[in-house]
Amino acid sequence: MRALLVRGVIDNINRFITPAVAGPEKLVPLKTLETRENSYAMLRQAATRGRLAASIGPDGVWYSSKDALAKYIESKYKRG
Repeated sequence: MRALLVRGVIDNINRFITPAVAGPEKLVPLKTLETRENSYAMLRQAATRGRLAASIGPDGVWYSSKDALAKYIESKYKRG
């Protein structure tokens, strides 16, 4: 039960606090840039294909910045 609570706290810190504190150019875990429109899987695939400027840290986690995400979203193909 305690581990579940700790995991929830860490997820919330990574999702809400880290991006708010980090500047637009600072690298943050890719998971923190996830939104309803941009899932983590989509962002990771874009990073893997080189469409999103991102890198894998020594801990095996993908990192990117808010600026890189904004550039990716602007350049993304829109249907319709």
